Amino acid sequence: MKMLFKTEMKMLLFIVFSFVLLLEPQRLNAQTITSNQTGNNNGFYYSFWNHGAEGTTFTGTPTMTLGTAGNYSITWSNTNNFTAGKGWAVGSPNRVIHFSGSFDGGSNGYLAVYGWTKNALIEYYVVESYGSWTPPGGTSLGSFSSDGGTYNIYLTTRTNQPSIVGTATFQQFWSVRTSKRSSGTVSFANHVAAWKAKGMNLGSVWDYQIMETEGYHSSGSSNITVSGSIETAGISVPFRDVATEFSIYPNPVKDRLNFTLPGSPAEVRLLTVNGDELLLLKPESPENNIDMTKYNAGVYFLYLYSKQGSVTKKIIKI
Repeated sequence: MKMLFKTEMKMLLFIVFSFVLLLEPQRLNAQTITSNQTGNNNGFYYSFWNHGAEGTTFTGTPTMTLGTAGNYSITWSNTNNFTAGKGWAVGSPNRVIHFSGSFDGGSNGYLAVYGWTKNALIEYYVVESYGSWTPPGGTSLGSFSSDGGTYNIYLTTRTNQPSIVGTATFQQFWSVRTSKRSSGTVSFANHVAAWKAKGMNLGSVWDYQIMETEGYHSSGSSNITVSGSIETAGISVPFRDVATEFSIYPNPVKDRLNFTLPGSPAEVRLLTVNGDELLLLKPESPENNIDMTKYNAGVYFLYLYSKQGSVTKKIIKI
């Protein structure tokens, strides 16, 4: 009887130890964020912005945890206004975004494909789920069907409000799904076309594009995993992490940054920490370089997009 008990205990300890080993890589990869920042995590761009209390009684600070690959989770309580999520440093009008997870928007939170363009400065939302209040309010300009659902279109204007270029006046483009969901696919090109049909044209320079969680004067939580692909001539090209094939050296760099591409054709963008594009290259050979002497010391990002996948590399300029 004692021998049987010991055997069962050994088996139980083995199972528990194996489970801990499975969880350990996720725990080590996790990163908790509570202050405004952008960056790269496990092959995905992330953004976290919190407006702060700003003299209101909504003094809570949201907490974002970066998980493996495209996963992130957020909890917020009595928060004024924030937006945070994972995605890509450079947006695309043809991206197909896949997302899955859980979302509780409370009284006023939403889950959306979110991003910005410049020239013109536009903030855009494709809202997939929301709390008890339906954003953005106002009267719909019409509706259209996409990805198995119906979306209402809205156009709003923000005057002297925070933006990716500082305080500015800009328009917001909205597609709001009438049937809420926390998992699914967004064919973003359908929304670009529907907005364009209403005279709503996005800018020519694409800034970041993420699957965001946003909260306003509310409390809630989300746990979302995002991935994506680019539609090219009707063919969806899935993204994968090609970090091991996209090599850069030296890093830190003083004068010339060398990089090797995993394949061609490809686009390479040099970005500031704020996502501003400094340089766009379309190299045709695997071995390439960038003259970094014209840029100030600091942190930059080198973003690669090719048919093999996408990756963002952090660069230190000294």
